[in-house]
Formats: sequence, structure tokens, C-alpha cells
Amino acid sequence: MKTFAISLMMLLVAATAMAGGANVEGSTVEFVSYDGTDLVIEICNASTDAEWHISSTFSLIPECAIVTAASHDFEETEAYDYEFTGLGTNVVTIAQVGTSSYGCLRGGDCMLVTLTLDTSACDEAAELCFDWDFIGDIWGDEPHQIEGSTCTGVVGTEDISLDSLKSMYR
Repeated sequence: MKTFAISLMMLLVAATAMAGGANVEGSTVEFVSYDGTDLVIEICNASTDAEWHISSTFSLIPECAIVTAASHDFEETEAYDYEFTGLGTNVVTIAQVGTSSYGCLRGGDCMLVTLTLDTSACDEAAELCFDWDFIGDIWGDEPHQIEGSTCTGVVGTEDISLDSLKSMYR
């Protein structure tokens, strides 16, 4: 029964994608908070059809900001799981485990990613930024990838949140 349900779901996804419109347009990768150690980022898939998130890469600036650990709150299943690569560097990727051409994070779903940083080699006045991408699966129309850049404040500042950043510019 489980195999039938997964096969039926894959058939429905493929049919939707072939009809056109499967893309990641409107999806977001947003800064949530930074407490001097943990950088929290929210990934949201805004696809209204069959385009699912496969991976995201975060490139931290300055390069002295090193990711020592990473976690996510995505509810893993046997068929859908993520893993991190690049720990110990300033470039880390969260990507789907396995070889399926379908992603994990479905349209309308979000997950939080927490990157634990070692910034001891950085100038405390340096601004902490990250370039990011959001890569969807291969189905349907473009775009299958979006990218951007976000700055969070200075490396030595603790307890920065999106709300505190917004208040600085009001």
C-alpha cells in the first residue's frame, strides 16, 4: 500500500509539472536571528504546484565566519531527508539525501536552519552577511533556482533579530 501511495503521488506530481508552471518563484530564504553564535535562517517554498526544494547553499561573509555545526527542523521521513555538507568552512549546503529527482520541502512548507558559527577569527566590527540560493527539482517551468544576499548586522553583536534590524531603519 505504501508503494502504491508513493507511486500515485509521483504520478500526480509529474502530471502537474508537465502541465507547466512548476517553479520556485516567490520562495524565500530569510534571516530570522543571530545571537552571536547561532544564525537562524528560514527557507520557505512558495511553489503552488509540484516544484519542491532540493538544496540551499549559504556562503558566509566574512570568510572568517566558520560553520561548526548545523541543524534543521524539517520533519524527516524515510523517503525525504536533508543533510549538511561543508561544516568547518564558511560555505555550507543543506541538500536532499538520496537520488530522487523530487525535492523534500513541498510548496507552502517552511523550515528553520540553524548554523552554529565560530567567529573568533573575525573582526568584531565586521558585518555578517550570507549569499544564498534555493534550488528546486527539475519539473516544469523556470525558475528552478533563485538566489540572493542578506546581511544580519555585525559579527560581535549578540541577539540580533529581524525585528531589531527593522527598528534600526524606522
